[in-house]
Amino acid sequence: MANEVPYDITSGETLYHTRFQLNGDVFVTDGSSDESWGAGGNTAADYDVTMPEKGSSGHYVGNFDTSNNIAAGEYRVTIRLQAGGNPADSDLRIARGTMYWDGTAEISIFTLDTTIEDDVIGADSDTLETLSDQLDEVILDQRLVLNVYDETIPGEGTTTTIVEALTDVVARLRDLRDRARGL
Repeated sequence: MANEVPYDITSGETLYHTRFQLNGDVFVTDGSSDESWGAGGNTAADYDVTMPEKGSSGHYVGNFDTSNNIAAGEYRVTIRLQAGGNPADSDLRIARGTMYWDGTAEISIFTLDTTIEDDVIGADSDTLETLSDQLDEVILDQRLVLNVYDETIPGEGTTTTIVEALTDVVARLRDLRDRARGL
């Protein structure tokens, strides 16, 4: 998959993003390894992933994993505004977010809804709603507009982070699985 990392800003800028493990280590550009920022004299130029602009629209996109080297997991992504001719440690960080990655593509509530079969819940449809119905309910309840850089989800009087929303989905799925197994 491609273009998992989007961002909108004034046309004509130079953007790039960097990817981090949850422990804070940053991936080198090709994703083949991760390290503490600056290890071995490395700089932002060793960690950057380009985000070309689509025409002159002010819409920039980058690939999360440029060389199919990053394993499935949860990662942090930071978008930077390049000030000079090359990426630099001093470049301004303008956005950050979380990427849920299956090893080849981004994971979202919508991809979960299409990849998890309803029969995971079990045959007792009289007491349990289908998984699809549960996910639809969560999506409607949260009024989700998912994007890796949306750090909050608009609600009525409350703010829920994407991590909280996905954590809620996972908790509901585990509860449904346990109920189906009679635990």
